[in-house]
Amino acid sequence: MEENEVLIPVRCPECGVVALTAFPTLVAATALTSWLQMRLHSNCHNRSWDASAMEIESMRRYLGQDWLESVKPLLGPLQRQIDGENAADSRYIADAQDTVVGLDAAPRDIKP
Repeated sequence: MEENEVLIPVRCPECGVVALTAFPTLVAATALTSWLQMRLHSNCHNRSWDASAMEIESMRRYLGQDWLESVKPLLGPLQRQIDGENAADSRYIADAQDTVVGLDAAPRDIKP
């Protein structure tokens, strides 16, 4: 792993194996704080996919708020506030039970 990389656990959707995956720090920081999307890859099945909202939130929790705050200076003008009310792409939120709820979901779509 290079100094400008961060290790993040990624779970293969095929077999469920979790492996630490190296991402360039700037890419991970931007993906997890500004884009709110990230392309993941599992080596065991050579599969790539777009991270779900729950996977993004899990990665953010794994890295922790201190890490997310420490990389903000790297982002410069790319950074935008993602506090839930200002994020243009915030269509999904994670609730206390770690389920993902679409903000535009009708009440019948939400399972208790």
